[in-house]
Amino acid sequence: MRSLVVACFVGGLLVLAGCNRAATPAPGPTIVYVVRHAEKATDPKDPPLSPAGVVRADALARVLEGAEISAIYSSETTRTESTVRPLSQKIGIPISHGTAPMDDAAAYARQLAAEVLAKHRGQSVVIVNHSNTVPVIVETLSGQAVEPMNDYEYATLFIVTIPPDGPPSVVRAQYGQPDGMAPTAPQAAAVRVPATAGGTDGGGGSI
Repeated sequence: MRSLVVACFVGGLLVLAGCNRAATPAPGPTIVYVVRHAEKATDPKDPPLSPAGVVRADALARVLEGAEISAIYSSETTRTESTVRPLSQKIGIPISHGTAPMDDAAAYARQLAAEVLAKHRGQSVVIVNHSNTVPVIVETLSGQAVEPMNDYEYATLFIVTIPPDGPPSVVRAQYGQPDGMAPTAPQAAAVRVPATAGGTDGGGGSI
């Protein structure tokens, strides 16, 4: 996948006493890829990924391995860490859990998004979380309303682009197999981007 990072340089040349000062590159946009964990097994306590989830985790790694990722964040559950571990191993970036407490899902999501913005301006970051926290993370990063995720939604990949100046944009893309389909060969990793684009487990559902 072609990296979405756009480099922008502001040039200037100062000549003083025969010395030239080199131009300084301006910071690029911050790009945050936010996904829910892949399909999980039915174990009620900290379930691992199901076979379909393992396939999707590999698809995520293939989609994002060329995106110049600088940091990876995951909640402290087996299913979120397993979703992003293939990417972590492929690009050599460790998985971070952040510092936000996880006792309140909405507060955790907002604090995690704020932490990413504070630490990784101008970089590309991956966040893997849960159906009840992913929309809040995207809303906090972008300032845009995001519809809730349903219990069986695993293929969604949010791409939040935050430029140095101007409003953020959000693309709600799809990766891997469409939701509800059986896993197949690796070519299913292709991202399907719309033509236009502008945790903790809570109560109920399969988060």
